[in-house]
Amino acid sequence: MTIYLSEYQTFESVHELNHHVDQYRQLTTATEFRVLWLLSRYAVKYPGAAHLKAATIAAELDVSTKTIYRALKSLAELGAIVKHVTTRPKSGGQGANIYTIQPCVQAQVSSRETAEKPAAASVQDVKNEKETAPSINLKSINNINTYYGRFKSLIASTLGEVKQSLISRLFGVYKAQSAPLFIGTGFNPEDVEWTGLSALKAAIMATKQKNIRNLPGYYNGVLDRMYDRLYFEGGIAYE
Repeated sequence: MTIYLSEYQTFESVHELNHHVDQYRQLTTATEFRVLWLLSRYAVKYPGAAHLKAATIAAELDVSTKTIYRALKSLAELGAIVKHVTTRPKSGGQGANIYTIQPCVQAQVSSRETAEKPAAASVQDVKNEKETAPSINLKSINNINTYYGRFKSLIASTLGEVKQSLISRLFGVYKAQSAPLFIGTGFNPEDVEWTGLSALKAAIMATKQKNIRNLPGYYNGVLDRMYDRLYFEGGIAYE
């Protein structure tokens, strides 16, 4: 990351960045929040400023670029991000955009309320400053190894013997979409996991009714829609 991004920095620290990003969970769809979460991972060196292409975001989240463009547009309209168009120094063509994550008003109110009760900085606070945003250990989330076993068992009971590479790709889709939802307390972990298995079963059942060439891609679409439904039907437990 080059030094010019310092001009676009919007937060004083990674901890502050994480705090504001988490507040947007209540204001966005599951897809929009995953995009914002990924932007925050690239906005660590100069908190709040990320320089990357929509295609990079799409590849990371395993969704189409059209989906990313829609999410970015919605985030910009919400005021969660601001897009800065850049040009390539040599060719003069348009380069990757710079996205600056903006403070969430309700997060600022929460921060002021917390500031009224000052406390000494803890070792954990110092550690958070050094971590990438947000840091997630999937193995610590409700025993992910046990969940993987359930994931494989569902595949075996419905598809029979399949290649390990297919299982890995399907589970990779689940991890990519579910990881941001485990941050904070916005989603009930059991709901997130149950939805992952339900979407997998629905995708597999669909293969018995029509020709689906790319099962992981189909599962990605089903899971995306079901996580959005989880959000709108009360899956969010607000803090």
